[in-house]
Amino acid sequence: MYDKIYYQDVENQFITNYLFSDLQKKEKNNIYNLLLYCIRR
Repeated sequence: MYDKIYYQDVENQFITNYLFSDLQKKEKNNIYNLLLYCIRR
């Protein structure tokens, strides 16, 4: 249960960074890959 909460926090943090940062396309793709990784867990 703790791990699930932790990964949700990580996901939210990356979404926040994405929304409030000027990210290059490569960085955006890395975030999507991380989110997919978190979902698969």
